[in-house]
Amino acid sequence: NFSQQLLAGKLLSNFVAVDRRMFRNQLERVRTQGSVHEWEVSVIPYRCEPINIQVTVAAVPEKLAQGVTFHWLLREVTNSRRTQANPEDDDLYSIQSRPKNDYSRGEIISLETQAVWLVCNGLVKLSTMAENGVEVLVGLAGAGMIFGSSLTNLQIYQAIALSKDVQLVSIPLAEIEASPRLAMNILPKINRR
Repeated sequence: NFSQQLLAGKLLSNFVAVDRRMFRNQLERVRTQGSVHEWEVSVIPYRCEPINIQVTVAAVPEKLAQGVTFHWLLREVTNSRRTQANPEDDDLYSIQSRPKNDYSRGEIISLETQAVWLVCNGLVKLSTMAENGVEVLVGLAGAGMIFGSSLTNLQIYQAIALSKDVQLVSIPLAEIEASPRLAMNILPKINRR
């Protein structure tokens, strides 16, 4: 972990440990295809050892200009995540096989107080409003991540589908409370955000 001020105004490619050209080519692909892309890359944080991160990037067309804005989700890839058990052994596997709620880019996702959402596919923007009425990005939720109004203390909290096809599964809080194993499997997914 390091200060966000160290990143302000800097290109992410400056932190890429090897093959910056490949990283830039991946970004160009995201820009031209306009969808969500994921890949793993090694980066060197300021005064630290290299770490592997999973990069999730969505290209969102700007309304007034002809360019695109990149929305980023960076997650450290740990060895335990790489060697995760077979998904059939995981309670979340059965949850992901439930009926999915489909959303398209720009759609507002309803937030229930007695349930959380599991992202099965796509990218979701989580935001709030500042006192001056400006939207503030709280985070991004990608595949395998959990979000919901019960996971925040913010009074105003909004979720919007960022990618073309977003698929979500609703998990009732009562079900999580009734299953300690499910709760233990969901906790790391909440911490990933």
